[in-house]
Amino acid sequence: MGTKTVPDRKDIPNDDTWDLTPLFAVDQHWEELYGATEQELVRYDEFKGHLADSVEVFRDAIEFDLAISRKIERIYTYAHLKSDEDKANDTYLGMHQRAISLYTRKSQASSYMTPEIQAIPDQTMDAFRSDPSMSEYLFYLDKILRYKPHTRDETVEQVLAMSQEMAQASSEVFGQLDNVDLSFGTVRDDAGVERELSHGNFITFLNSPSRDVRKNAFFQYYQTYENHKHTLAATFSQSLKKDIFYSRARNFETCRQSALFADDVPDAVYDNLIETVRQNLEPLFKYFRFRKEALGLDELHFYDTYTPIVRDIDFHMPFEEAAETGLKALSPLG
Repeated sequence: MGTKTVPDRKDIPNDDTWDLTPLFAVDQHWEELYGATEQELVRYDEFKGHLADSVEVFRDAIEFDLAISRKIERIYTYAHLKSDEDKANDTYLGMHQRAISLYTRKSQASSYMTPEIQAIPDQTMDAFRSDPSMSEYLFYLDKILRYKPHTRDETVEQVLAMSQEMAQASSEVFGQLDNVDLSFGTVRDDAGVERELSHGNFITFLNSPSRDVRKNAFFQYYQTYENHKHTLAATFSQSLKKDIFYSRARNFETCRQSALFADDVPDAVYDNLIETVRQNLEPLFKYFRFRKEALGLDELHFYDTYTPIVRDIDFHMPFEEAAETGLKALSPLG
């Protein structure tokens, strides 16, 4: 019996893949919106230096910026998901890169807006905010004004916007390594069949009732990362340098403070969460002790934490039934 390999994306039945047609029915529609949005970017110049002129101009600028952002979000989401289908597909990898480039150019073109909004005198801003036509944008403005201590002048903001595409390098390198270039080899399953090990079936192997299968899959999977530890360390190091650069450029004391600021989460909340978890680990340890006894093991390892404790239950639910069950479970939420 030959080795069972993970099928290529092109060989997967359409019924078993996600449906992106609500975003774009065909790639050509993506290209059309991409081109139209790219042409619209020049309109940012119409509002530059005029945001404080009147509430009408101010509102029009905000609505234009939000409309462009929504279009680019749609463009990026489609390209990103199509690229995720198959990281070795150069066509969609290229579309993903173009989407990132479009977002970077949009950020560059609109980089004057936040400093200009923050520079509007308080009396004028209060008048704008009290206008009935601005009611749905008050929270949007609150977020911009919160960033006043962390916003630089127009020139620096433009440079920071231009750097965004370059700053994706470490993430892109890891993504290609992890999703395309890494090979995890094969593992013999419960039936003695050699199967290709992948991200998708790793947990399936850890669910195996055979401890040898679980152990072999676990160590083989992570040995692949061990074999590339220097490359992974280098990409992680560059990612940290990126975070440090942006936190310093925006006058944050730490990267953590920068990361939490967008959601208005104080450092104390983060620290309290960590401390609370650390002080309440005993129920988890109690469960692990029970699991070890239930499985009849002398020692419990990570690869023993997924396999079912209750044996001889052949449970299988078709995807369609699982989707319907999920919808019913969530129906009380509206």
